Amino acid sequence: MNSDVTGKYTWGQVPAYIENGKVSFSPNGDGASDTVYPYVFAKQNLKAVTIQILDANGNLVRVLDKENNTTKSYLQNGSSYNSDLGLSTDMRLDTDAFTWDGRIYDQQTGKYITAPDGRYTYRIVTEQYNDGAEQEQNFDLPVAVDTVAPTLTGLTYAKGQLTASYNDQGAGFSQFSDAVLKIGAQEYGVSLDNNGQSNAGTISFKLTAAQMAALATSDGQLTLTVTDVAGNHTSASVQAFAGTTSASSTDTAATVAPQFSWQVGDGSYNRWRKEGFVQAVSDQTSFTAYARCRRASIGLFTRPTLSRARCSRAKLMRLLVS
Repeated sequence: MNSDVTGKYTWGQVPAYIENGKVSFSPNGDGASDTVYPYVFAKQNLKAVTIQILDANGNLVRVLDKENNTTKSYLQNGSSYNSDLGLSTDMRLDTDAFTWDGRIYDQQTGKYITAPDGRYTYRIVTEQYNDGAEQEQNFDLPVAVDTVAPTLTGLTYAKGQLTASYNDQGAGFSQFSDAVLKIGAQEYGVSLDNNGQSNAGTISFKLTAAQMAALATSDGQLTLTVTDVAGNHTSASVQAFAGTTSASSTDTAATVAPQFSWQVGDGSYNRWRKEGFVQAVSDQTSFTAYARCRRASIGLFTRPTLSRARCSRAKLMRLLVS
């Protein structure tokens, strides 16, 4: 949104909540975090906007799009959504033109290929109508391609206590990362106790009374799923009732665990915008909520192909320009 109607926050406070090193996606076609997209707010009309992708060495590996004569972003009175750069008049015929699907141009074959895992820069190059030294202004967003799933080992269960170790060789986890514990048909969030600075850790979780009751009426199996910030996931199971405490083989096709949580109360400013984004305003200093995303990341969104819904991944807002 263009402004905070609660009056408690300013744009200057937003960057403190950004995790630039954790923006990542996995363009492997599994329907989870396959693309990235910037939710961009422009404070004025722009003569031209070009989207470039650079590799870790600063080499240009793809030009996604170039748009001319884009209009500034605004919130129209009576409207339930913001007209961001993707809804500029020049963008209406292709609002997904700024989406990166993780492919780059291979000069040897003359074809587009999936970018190798690693660090990239999503660069927004803008040309202003005014003259002068700052007629061209760039904005860089770091993003990682990560297609390797984390590992989950040593899953054991004894007397209501679930223990396991996890590790990731790619983008890793954030302080918002949770595992998912499945008991029968029920799923529960389990904290990784990770501050976002480590790619490895141990889960030691005591089942609640309600979870113990659910286990007693289930087939006795506990399944734990761990997901990294790029949307790669892996699962392991343990049979609690038969006395077996060793984990089953890893399953990389399990449900993706949530990577962020908000909670937003009812309010006149909280709504689904008609083009798919969630718009919410809260006067709380802390909140929790769960969402399945089409797009998400820091100023960038990751987008599973299975849904038209879009939502922020707790890293967004760096851009103002998102």
